[in-house]
Amino acid sequence: MHRFVSVILLIAGCKYDAPVDGPPVANVISGNVVWGGTAPAATTIVSAFSVDNPPPPSGFGRPVVVDTVGAQQFTETDGLVAGQFWLTHVPDGAYIIAAIMDLDNNFNPFVSVLGGATCGDWLGLHTSDLTSGEPGIVSISGGVFLKDLPVVMGFELPLQRPVFELSNPQPVSIASAITGSAKFRVRSSEVHTAFSEELTLDLGPACAPDPACSASGPICGCVPESIAPCGTALFMQLTDADQDGQVDPNPIDPNQLDIYPHVALQYLAPEPVWFDYDGQRYQELWLATGFPLGAEIAAATAADPAGRPAGVVATDFGPLGEPFPVNEISITLGPVFKHYNAAGQTGVDAGGPYDIVVPTAQDAGGVPTGGWSVTLVSFTGQTWNVPNEIAAFGLPALDPTVDQAGQGVPLVINP
Repeated sequence: MHRFVSVILLIAGCKYDAPVDGPPVANVISGNVVWGGTAPAATTIVSAFSVDNPPPPSGFGRPVVVDTVGAQQFTETDGLVAGQFWLTHVPDGAYIIAAIMDLDNNFNPFVSVLGGATCGDWLGLHTSDLTSGEPGIVSISGGVFLKDLPVVMGFELPLQRPVFELSNPQPVSIASAITGSAKFRVRSSEVHTAFSEELTLDLGPACAPDPACSASGPICGCVPESIAPCGTALFMQLTDADQDGQVDPNPIDPNQLDIYPHVALQYLAPEPVWFDYDGQRYQELWLATGFPLGAEIAAATAADPAGRPAGVVATDFGPLGEPFPVNEISITLGPVFKHYNAAGQTGVDAGGPYDIVVPTAQDAGGVPTGGWSVTLVSFTGQTWNVPNEIAAFGLPALDPTVDQAGQGVPLVINP
């Protein structure tokens, strides 16, 4: 790092003419992570996300560039604790700069089950202003060195990641997705495992299901006494951002409602397939979306004697705008699929060119059948996906009472 800074200073002090036909000069974003918590500062991961592919809960983006600020790099000056970060080789573009302070030392961005913030960690953001808390968009191009960017660690996560498994995993069909009746269920679970002697993942305990729950009911609540601080549960939230008294439309499909957890599915291809587009390499992907209580709300709306809209009927299933814990939820597979491929005609985004595929009874549109991964995104932005590395690596449970087998079970989609 010191050598890099010295090179920057050397170039700044000398006349330098870039070669006309040389590669583009890399951008650099530097700044300080500002920490005001009572605990000692811990290792902090600073990430740049493309504004076109934002992080959860706004999207499913992954970092474009990452830097780590070690705990020992934080220093105190005039009562302010701060640590410097450097995001180097940043491609031209517009970015959201976010950070996670890993207080329990179990974060690793290269493993999905370790790549998220856990209860008690702190989140930080470069904001447009401290009053609104909205992300400040950082636009950079042409080999710019942008410095003194503040990232304020301002939010402590009070909840655990939405650890789950498929409950009674039964295949769903493309045919039932067309009719809006393709339902599957997820339930809160826990994991207690170790990737090494120094790196353990202890998420739980899971809340206990209400004994009165029905196996076919839309929601199974938690026994209140079983909800432990930083324990695992599936926190639902019926979003009402415009405060009009009904659940907002879903940002992906306005025919559905915006209910957390958000649910994303991805086809588990036997082997990855890659394609080139506009000088970039992309992976061919099939994606789909699930909607909590989708089929149940549609049925209740159709039968509602008062003719209330779906956004109002949905409030019969839970409080509006307030997160509440449940043990199990019914999810409805949406009837629309997104296929990233070299010949995609619908549009182009951060994942490359894509087609929007809407299967019909006569034509499935090439939607692949077999195993699909399921990802839940909490209203906090925390995520969990199944199947994951716990099963792939064959990691045993540290607690013999915990069954982690469900972490390896995908959702199966049939014709």
